[in-house]
Amino acid sequence: MESQVFFNESAYSHINGVPVLCRYQIEELSERIIKHVIPDALSIPIPCDIENLMETHFNLTLDYQNLQPDGAILGETVFKKGVRDIYRVEETLKQDQILVREGTVLVDDSLSNNMETRLRFTLAHELGHWILHQRFYGTTENRACRSYRRQHIYTSHHQVKSPVEWTEWQADTFASAILVPRPALRQSLRTFLAQNGLSWPKLSDFSDNKNRENYNDFLKIIAKEYGVSKETARIRMNKLCGIHFPN
Repeated sequence: MESQVFFNESAYSHINGVPVLCRYQIEELSERIIKHVIPDALSIPIPCDIENLMETHFNLTLDYQNLQPDGAILGETVFKKGVRDIYRVEETLKQDQILVREGTVLVDDSLSNNMETRLRFTLAHELGHWILHQRFYGTTENRACRSYRRQHIYTSHHQVKSPVEWTEWQADTFASAILVPRPALRQSLRTFLAQNGLSWPKLSDFSDNKNRENYNDFLKIIAKEYGVSKETARIRMNKLCGIHFPN
C-alpha cells in the first residue's frame, strides 16, 4: 500500500522541505492507519505488529545488518536505490557495501538481541520517516535518513532547531502514536482506575508517594501491554494527559 493513501504530503505546507505538522495531525494520521489495518487496536491494548505493518501494508523491506562497528546507527531508511555501507561480522567488522533498493529499511543487527522495545520503536520511527518525509529525503543527495543511538526522544517541538531535527521529532511522535494508540491508552487508564478504586486527580497527585507507586505500576502495565519501554509509556502519558511524572 502506498503511503500516499494515508498521507498526501503535497497537501501540506513545507518549511525547508519538511511538512508542517502538529502533534494532533500526526496522532490523527496514526489512527487512520490503525483503523484500516488493525481497528481493534484503537479500543483494546494490542501490541502493534510493526514488522508486518511495514512489510505487508507499506511494502517496505527490512534488512538486518551491522551498520556501524560501535552500533551508533540503529536504522536507516532508503528513499532512492543506492549503495550503503555495512560491516561484516564474519570478517571482524570489515567495511563492505551493499546495493539496496528504494523502500529498504536497514536495521542494526544488535537490536535483534534482547532489545525488543528499542527495536519496535526504531522500526516505527523509520516507518514515520517513510510516510512523512518522502520529499525531504527523497530529493536530497544522501537519499536516505539515519537514526542514531541517542539517550532521549524528541518530546517537544520546542527542542528542535534544524530541518533534520524537525523530521526526527515528527518520526518520534509518529512512533509513539502508532505503538500506543491514543484511544486505547485512554481506555487502559480508565480500566486501571476502576480496578484500583482510583480517580485521575488522585492518581496524578505525585506529592503522595503511594500515588507515585500506583502511577509507576500503571506505566509498567502499559509498557507490557503495548510492547514499549517504560520511558515511552511515561512520555506518552505525559503528553496525552498534560502532566509531568518525574523520571
